[in-house]
Amino acid sequence: MTSTDSAAQTPATPSGTAPAKAPAKDPWDLPDVSGLVVGVLGGTGPQGKGLAYRLAKAGQKVIIGSRAADRAQAAAGELGHGVEGADNAETARRSDVVIVAVPWEGHGKTLSRCARNWPASSSSTASTRSASTRRARTR
Repeated sequence: MTSTDSAAQTPATPSGTAPAKAPAKDPWDLPDVSGLVVGVLGGTGPQGKGLAYRLAKAGQKVIIGSRAADRAQAAAGELGHGVEGADNAETARRSDVVIVAVPWEGHGKTLSRCARNWPASSSSTASTRSASTRRARTR
């Protein structure tokens, strides 16, 4: 690259100098999410269990959900690290962030079952939730 190529690619300020770079962001300057509860719908499958285990091992509060609460509770007991188990609707209701770890074909059915149990005062609607694989809710 020649000096004329470099000058043509870098926009100059009115004084003719290159603009200053924005300061790098501190990677530790992030919001504290340690107090949030993460729910994993479909948490008894291999993908859901893997996510729940890693999040809990890192210190996050995790609830895994399943169509059957007893299956979720058994899986939570296997994972340890304070992971709790509940049915999918209860998991969604008690969580600040929800990860949907079910096969794509099951998203609609899983979320519509959960939506019946979400309070009407929730910060988003069931129709917007169904388009997403996770949801964050402020309390």
